[in-house]
Amino acid sequence: MKLHSIRPGKRVWWTDPDNETGSGSGIIIKAQEPVQPDSVITLKMDHGSCVEALPQELSQPNNPACNSCGGKGWLFSIIKSDGSPRNQIERCDACELYQSDQAAVEAVVKSAQSQPQLLQFVKKISDLMHEGEPGDDGQPFDQTSEDAIAALNQVILEARQLLGTAEKCGECGETVAYVIGCPDGTEICQGCFDAGQH
Repeated sequence: MKLHSIRPGKRVWWTDPDNETGSGSGIIIKAQEPVQPDSVITLKMDHGSCVEALPQELSQPNNPACNSCGGKGWLFSIIKSDGSPRNQIERCDACELYQSDQAAVEAVVKSAQSQPQLLQFVKKISDLMHEGEPGDDGQPFDQTSEDAIAALNQVILEARQLLGTAEKCGECGETVAYVIGCPDGTEICQGCFDAGQH
């Protein structure tokens, strides 16, 4: 599991290094920011107890998407107050993806806030010239392979930033599309790796 994806409220699978019968799924209730390879993560397990785990002991749960909420972790509920119904966001109690109703509301708000960024991203892609498309000079657009690769790499990075799956280099601190894992647990970008920074 990627270190940046370990955060409070996330459902994970814990593999007990001492006793496999203790393994199971639970929700992260405490994790330092940013998570390091030796960080201690506190989980509330589905059977009720709390455990402390290291990042390498955590993985994505194998459970299929929740039938109640479709994997979103929240539901719309209709609350009747003073005779007038109103919608309210609540966490899904079936999968308990979020720790509380408030955490579910915050996740929905964050998702809604990302929509303008998503529209800007789509517009940026649509403004790119298609191969052979007539340019302002009337000539067919013919991009060099190096420029095409650079443009594609930038689009991939921006898409991963929007989705929250972009990585952060442990050496230079830059946000990048992917990182390379080192034997000591540090994750660095391709540029730092090529430069022999670690």
